[in-house]
Amino acid sequence: MNPSSHIEENYNKKHAVARNCVERCNGVLKSRFRCLHRHRVLTYSPTQASHIINSCAVLHNMCIERRIPYEIDEFCNEDSDDEEEYDTATNSPTLAAARVLRNRVASAMI
Repeated sequence: MNPSSHIEENYNKKHAVARNCVERCNGVLKSRFRCLHRHRVLTYSPTQASHIINSCAVLHNMCIERRIPYEIDEFCNEDSDDEEEYDTATNSPTLAAARVLRNRVASAMI
């Protein structure tokens, strides 16, 4: 979405910083815990999946504290094309509702 105002531009910058942090975290966890890769599909409810991800984060932090190394997987970004799975219709009601919510969040950030 192209920013049409200073508020949206500010929001986009902050959103990009936050997303970058999340993407790095996902890459690190996928590198250490292969079960999180898309091709090693685990089909769980969102609640159970969030418990698995939280557990992986805790175990990762424990490994850091104990200086247990891990190999950085050269293919850890192999499923970075996840966004292609989403419907990108530009005039859907869901997109319109998302834009309204985004604008509210952006306005609250000023």
